[in-house]
Amino acid sequence: MTQKTLAALLASLLATPALADEKAELLKLRQDIANEREELLNLKNTTVNLIDVFVQQGLLDKQKAETLIKAAKAKAVVADPQQAPEQDDGKPKTPKSIRFAYVPEFVKEEIREEVIAGLTNKVVTEVKADAKKEQ
Repeated sequence: MTQKTLAALLASLLATPALADEKAELLKLRQDIANEREELLNLKNTTVNLIDVFVQQGLLDKQKAETLIKAAKAKAVVADPQQAPEQDDGKPKTPKSIRFAYVPEFVKEEIREEVIAGLTNKVVTEVKADAKKEQ
């Protein structure tokens, strides 16, 4: 192993640690999103149940109810195309790639730690082999 490689490895070990505030903030944001998702699901279920009750009581025709639900789904797809449940061929719609404009420092740190853990044994072995070779 060359000195440049060893220096690069050591430099990566000295990288800045993850910010605890940033991690806590992201965890709180994740919880807020989960809570909002649950609330939206409850609203959706309530609306569908109300439409079903209106159909059962004869206040709303079944065809009109289905048209109403389809129109709501179509508006949701226009608002967020990734939420489209199915395409014309009946297969679920999946995005081709996911891009992250920002990767939090704590995620970078976790990746860095995994890479370091994976390389540590290999580096030690190579350094010992180089030391024996160079005496």
